[in-house]
Amino acid sequence: MTRTGEDDNSVEAVLAILRGLGTGLEEEALVGTVTRAMPEPFQQRKAAAALAPDPRVLTGEGTCSSPGIVRLIDILVGESARGIAAPPCPYCGVVTPLKFGRGGVRCCRRCYDSPRRVQCSQCGRVQDVSTRHQA
Repeated sequence: MTRTGEDDNSVEAVLAILRGLGTGLEEEALVGTVTRAMPEPFQQRKAAAALAPDPRVLTGEGTCSSPGIVRLIDILVGESARGIAAPPCPYCGVVTPLKFGRGGVRCCRRCYDSPRRVQCSQCGRVQDVSTRHQA
């Protein structure tokens, strides 16, 4: 039940989208996948609302997705679901887990860290800043 007292059918909405994509997974596996990726009802509602207008996010265009949808994609890809593809990092193009946010999109760790890399004033190497010395 939701706060307003109505039945919450967010999981069913996400399942309907997954069924429509023809993942090839059994119903029980789909239910388990959705509840593992998004265990909380608010996460399920958010995912259902995000996937309803554009389910293509599950087929490789999920760089603007919520962390729950990214987890859902990762789990579905791990279970060899047909038609589901992990999106590439929008900055480097590598297909890797997009666990970080940068510039309004999901990105890989390397691209998330890259803006903080600077040239060392002593040795000239470009690296992460670990300490700063006052001149």
